[in-house]
Amino acid sequence: MREEYGWQKICQWPKLLAMRCSLFIAALLLGCEKPTEPPAPNPKLSFATDIHGLFQKYCHECHGAEKTEAGLDLRTIEAMLKDGEGGPAIIPGNPNESLLIKLLESGEMPPDGARPSREEVARIRRWVEGGAAP
Repeated sequence: MREEYGWQKICQWPKLLAMRCSLFIAALLLGCEKPTEPPAPNPKLSFATDIHGLFQKYCHECHGAEKTEAGLDLRTIEAMLKDGEGGPAIIPGNPNESLLIKLLESGEMPPDGARPSREEVARIRRWVEGGAAP
């Protein structure tokens, strides 16, 4: 049996240290997750391209050029911001306090005929939440 001398043991330390460091680094790299990318921002909805058509389809019969029931005209943003009988129809940036959103989500409006789908109501909500851009 061969006996190792002190200097031979000392010479093995760099090899052992390098091996342990390599294993430690490999374990770190394997344990690391790929950084997640931030979610893509929601595209900003606009009244002209995303909302006006919905109001024409579902609302303008009672809240448009020929009629403005409850003093509410949904043809322009400016008109929606004015006080109708129940106050302004929308509060930009605050869909929870916007009368229009409350009425649409509760199913009270429109009272008759075709109603917007959940996706369409959600789009109107996102538009108000995003600041009701023109």
